[in-house]
Amino acid sequence: MKTTEIIGSIAIAGAVAAFALYNINYLADHQSFLGEAPSEFQEAFLQFVAKYHKSYGTKEEFEYRLRTFSKNFHDIQTHNMMNAEDSGFSLALNKFSDLTSQEFKNMLGYKPELRRQNKAPIHLDDSDLPESIDWREKGAVTPVKNQGQCGSCWAFSTTGSLEGLNMVKNGELLSFSE
Repeated sequence: MKTTEIIGSIAIAGAVAAFALYNINYLADHQSFLGEAPSEFQEAFLQFVAKYHKSYGTKEEFEYRLRTFSKNFHDIQTHNMMNAEDSGFSLALNKFSDLTSQEFKNMLGYKPELRRQNKAPIHLDDSDLPESIDWREKGAVTPVKNQGQCGSCWAFSTTGSLEGLNMVKNGELLSFSE
């Protein structure tokens, strides 16, 4: 490793540590906002900030993201405790956990004005289908992909469908490029 790479690594580590220290001190300084002792969601928020290298430019932004994260954290826990078994899925924190639903939709390019209106439903004969299939157990699902901000959900859903179809038809799970 070159000296410049070592110095760069130390500088990055220092910046991350300083940011974490700022946020911990900020949390400690705002006990009235956050309560007496750090709660489970506050601990989770600090871990979230560190894991995803989040940086908020102002105290107001930090407070806003903390409140948004708190709501999402609560919604995730509530779903997992009360609805996960019935719904067939569970929720978890991810790098978008400090965004509102609208911010997340906007980031992905959601445009409600482009939704199809008044389309007749398609009815398929499902009388001979099993009640459920977990395609993960059948090895027909590739790992989760991140489309970022490109708004190309159509490409990701298409390749995901084709990957699964290829596995079912040919017995080989391939990860296709969007």
